[in-house]
Amino acid sequence: MREQYSFKTLYTQIKTQKSDFWRTSLYGIFATLLLLPIPMLIPLLIDEVLLKHPGKMTEILSASFGTTQIWVYISIMLMIVMILRITAFFLNNRKTFYATKITQKISYLLRHRILDHLERVSISEYETLKSGGIASKTVQDVEGVSGFAGQVVTTALSASLMLVGIAAVMLWMNWVLALLVFMLNPLFLGFSRLLGRKTGELLRRRHEAYQLYHEFLNETLELFIQVRASNQERTFFGLLQDRAKFIEKTSVDYGYKASVAQSSSTLLTNTVVDIFRAFGIAAVAYSDLSIGMMIAFLFYLSTLVSPIQQLMSLVITYQSTKPALERINTLLSLSQEPDYPHEKNPFEAVKTSSVELQNISFTYGKGKQVLHYISLKAKKGQKIALIGPSGSGKTTIAQILVGFYPSHTGAILYGDVPIETDRLARG
Repeated sequence: MREQYSFKTLYTQIKTQKSDFWRTSLYGIFATLLLLPIPMLIPLLIDEVLLKHPGKMTEILSASFGTTQIWVYISIMLMIVMILRITAFFLNNRKTFYATKITQKISYLLRHRILDHLERVSISEYETLKSGGIASKTVQDVEGVSGFAGQVVTTALSASLMLVGIAAVMLWMNWVLALLVFMLNPLFLGFSRLLGRKTGELLRRRHEAYQLYHEFLNETLELFIQVRASNQERTFFGLLQDRAKFIEKTSVDYGYKASVAQSSSTLLTNTVVDIFRAFGIAAVAYSDLSIGMMIAFLFYLSTLVSPIQQLMSLVITYQSTKPALERINTLLSLSQEPDYPHEKNPFEAVKTSSVELQNISFTYGKGKQVLHYISLKAKKGQKIALIGPSGSGKTTIAQILVGFYPSHTGAILYGDVPIETDRLARG
């Protein structure tokens, strides 16, 4: 059995794309560093200009531009903020470009792995599959897994760096308020993990509903002429309507509860921000925190919401990606045909060859045994007909003869050559 596809495998595939990974990381770091000082710049003008408490910023601007006009300070600071935001915007665009390359590469590698496995999957295993199920696993589930990888690349580093940077600035501004803020962060992540588990289970049920619908739809369309000829349209399309109704129910459950989970997260975050706004006013009244620094602190608190929500979303996506990995691994766990060596060719230099089955037994998967120690021999040039009712094993014997089904007991001989030494039987 092949190694299962896991989050560790996903991480390894991300690391193998070193060039794009480091470009994504560096662009994200530089963009974060440019955005970090913005919430403090304009609020400092409140203390140093409006409240007339000159500081280093007004000293530097006065020395650089030779003026003390308020409109000059405001214009210069606004220009600096705009330059920082626009530069960060272009850096984030470059980060997104390389992250998208990583995401699509992972999609390709995962699809390649699935298709390479299906190419050599055992025929007996393949016949138990449904084409609709395979399609959903190679399209929807692969997109879900690669989308999570893209979110990790674009979000994890930059959001964590922004979180650390904001934490350092807030500790410098007022360590008491900052500690109160950071004590709540584990609660945020724990809450998001709980929401992720619940929405992940609902997402799994919705995927199953789509898979069942696609499987039965494909079967109905493939057999449409037979369905019409037997006057069974109402029956088959009635079953399709039932599956469509199941999709509606599971989609409503997932859509509503996922929306509630997201809005609950936003409500919790905004409530905490409101509480700390009140704490900020109290800090100005009862400590040496200035009004400008309080406004800056609240700006940083609002800015802190974004990386926290990004990390919370990452945790929720992680939980919903687990079922997708499980469904993909159901394909990768299918057994493959034996790879017979080409040691002998029983058809070389002969017009015909004998075929013999010796005590052959066979079972489909873990089900009931369908062949019980079957033995037969067709001599060179001899023709033998297998006759029996439907389901008696005629087709199964034919599949075993040509090597499509590996027998569980006994031997298959072509001109006294075992099938295990003749790769021609596998193709």
